[in-house]
Amino acid sequence: GAGFTPTIVTYNCMLVACSKARRPDLSRLWLSRIRASETPADLTSFNQVIAAHARADSTQGALGWIEKLRQAGLSPDAFSFLPLVEAEAEAGRDEDALRWLERMQEGGVTCDSEVLNIMYSRLVTVCGQEGRLRDAARWFERLGETGIAFDARSYFAMMQCCAKAGNVDGAMELFQRMEDSGLKPDVEIYGCMINACAQAE
Repeated sequence: GAGFTPTIVTYNCMLVACSKARRPDLSRLWLSRIRASETPADLTSFNQVIAAHARADSTQGALGWIEKLRQAGLSPDAFSFLPLVEAEAEAGRDEDALRWLERMQEGGVTCDSEVLNIMYSRLVTVCGQEGRLRDAARWFERLGETGIAFDARSYFAMMQCCAKAGNVDGAMELFQRMEDSGLKPDVEIYGCMINACAQAE
């Protein structure tokens, strides 16, 4: 309407939509609109453009935008690299995904336990959506190998994979591991367990 001035939140919502649609061309268009406005692009803006390229299987395009992010005076974070890791995991190229994680760490990007749980749970979910339960389980256990404690998000992601595959025993084992670790199941976890039982029938 008249007098409406888009904020960076508005622009970033459009960039998220472009990223999910795997449309790097549209993401570049919206970033150019941000630059033409009086609102400076932020880290989220650049990360969504990077994600759009990675999801469209344009690794070089994603890397180019990581460099442009730096040129804009910003520093890449874990979510700048996560789309590249996810794209490799989705394609079943786990070794390449691991190399991106290593490259991220070599670049000085640090991750706390919450961010690592977010990253690995996303990788678990990506594999689960493709029906690759074994690959999902490998990513889940790799998180444990980092020395970081699993949080409810990671357990939930792996339980969902088991539920989708009708592996009720695997879901039950995860539920027990979660309780033994001191984490309390919430309504989503219980819902996931009910779904696992239903899928197994």
